[in-house]
Amino acid sequence: MVTHHRALDDACLIISSLKKNTGLPVSGLLSPTVMKKGDLERIRDAGADRVSIAIDAVTPDLFEKHRGKGVGGPHRWETFMQSLEHAVAVFGPYMVGVHLIVGLGETEEQMISLIDEAYRMKVLTHLFSFFPESGSILESHPQPPLDQYRRVQLARYLINENIVALDAIKFTTTGSVVDFGVDTEPYVARGFPFMTSGCPDADGNLACNRPFGNERASEPMRNYPFLPSKEDIAAIRNQLGFRTS
Repeated sequence: MVTHHRALDDACLIISSLKKNTGLPVSGLLSPTVMKKGDLERIRDAGADRVSIAIDAVTPDLFEKHRGKGVGGPHRWETFMQSLEHAVAVFGPYMVGVHLIVGLGETEEQMISLIDEAYRMKVLTHLFSFFPESGSILESHPQPPLDQYRRVQLARYLINENIVALDAIKFTTTGSVVDFGVDTEPYVARGFPFMTSGCPDADGNLACNRPFGNERASEPMRNYPFLPSKEDIAAIRNQLGFRTS
């Protein structure tokens, strides 16, 4: 959904048509700013199996800067956070996702704190790395360092798989991860934490496989749309910035 008064009606029409003609699982990416009471039920009744909400920035101040008054936008932090809670009530636990973007000015601790808060709300995180698109307001804004992104990816996986919680993770005084509170090597070796995080298919396997959404094709892949190879995992170990066992 885009931020337009017709977006809800159009979304319901498309969802209904997809469900009727394909029978495939359908996820709706919602725009809470243009939604009102009862609209989540409309999305569900049209045939959506799950929904996601793109909050992107992980603190109220950063959200205001990048999506609210700072850019003349209509969006409000409270509206988006409340929509996550309402969506869980309508679609059920872990049938709701939140899109978060690493690299908008937050620390690793701030990002991981919201990932943990979302999980406690029974919301899963779909993670992205900021990319400076040419011609955009942030075209000169730097990408987050790869080691930062790898650590947040690993934390997201460990939290969303209920392996660790925020209070087990240790951070530096500047908010960088120094200890996950668990031996991470078995999880790094499998490669799953570094794959694109998103909606599953009918069998529960990863179906969201957008490649190159976070980087140029000439750069190291940040979200693998496939299971990383042994060579990829060896590179990832180095990119994490510290030993994984």
